[in-house]
Amino acid sequence: MTLRETSERRTLRAPVTCPFQDALALRLARDFTGKQREDLAAATAAWPHAELAAHVESLVATHLGVRPRRTLFVKKSVGVVFGLELVDGSSVVLKFFPPTLTLTQLHGVLRCLQQLERAHFPVTPSVSPPFVTAFETLGCFFAYASGEVRTGHEPNVRRELASRLAEFTSLVTAINPAELPAAPGHHAQLWPPSPRSYLRFDARRDLAWLDTIAAQAQGVLEASTLPELPAHMDWGTKNARFVGDRVAALFDWDSLCRASEAEMVGRAAAQFTAQWDVPAAVVPSAVEAQSFVEDYEDAAGRRFSPEEWPVLIAAAQYVTATIARVEAAHPAPPRDGFLDRLRSLNGSPLLTGGPAREAP
Repeated sequence: MTLRETSERRTLRAPVTCPFQDALALRLARDFTGKQREDLAAATAAWPHAELAAHVESLVATHLGVRPRRTLFVKKSVGVVFGLELVDGSSVVLKFFPPTLTLTQLHGVLRCLQQLERAHFPVTPSVSPPFVTAFETLGCFFAYASGEVRTGHEPNVRRELASRLAEFTSLVTAINPAELPAAPGHHAQLWPPSPRSYLRFDARRDLAWLDTIAAQAQGVLEASTLPELPAHMDWGTKNARFVGDRVAALFDWDSLCRASEAEMVGRAAAQFTAQWDVPAAVVPSAVEAQSFVEDYEDAAGRRFSPEEWPVLIAAAQYVTATIARVEAAHPAPPRDGFLDRLRSLNGSPLLTGGPAREAP
């Protein structure tokens, strides 16, 4: 066989290139290496990057009737999220959910979103029905969240987040949360599943105090008889986009769970500042956490009762300990994070009780 014949045969066997698929595959290879590659593989059945990119393009064409032009971002947390620009100029978000989320639960989430959208609440609604991916997890397309990232340490931003959470509560109080998953802290196990497949939570005597904090908080949460509603359990600046001081879009709606209002607000108060897109402390101070609750009360037009405050405190303590445990599993835990905050408080709660001022 001549050199020319060999070259021609290779050319005939070469796959047809697709600019979107090629670019996404290169991006995945660049951004997900080592442990991050293993983590992505755990959520996508270890598919090669090229096959995963081809599947993403196929899902866009099948469920949206248009083709993707380029990838805006790819993020892996508990699930996998793709920001995509389409050839018609619009942008969408494709989310692959973790295998723990059932179709019934996802339908419950989407029904809540539909009601919030009808009330003109700034959600990122679904733009497709849910579907099963080729690696047998659930997926769905959502509207793209535009706007800027703000830090929750700004008082105007904190008040806006608290006010929007109070508005959210008023809109979902009448919705039956039965289809939604139980909130973290309401399961047989002490800790929720790891957000990263490569993190190892081996028993460490020096961190047993985190188990004690979480167990005490979990006991309070499980003993609560407060009424439950659809509750967003990851409320904060990392899941919000702003135009000026106003929230323009709120997302991460698969964080909806069955929980009481007090549990939702206590959890938000402990983590509403947590985000890594702008340089700012991820943990609120005790004063900021308390102020968030008071801002919420002002917006809701009521004060939390003596029966609700232990749940507020326990919810804040549980999520703080949960994030601290994840930080401790890293070889170099971040400075001034949730682990450092708990250490500085000697394990004492971030929230410590009702507001000093009297209710009007």
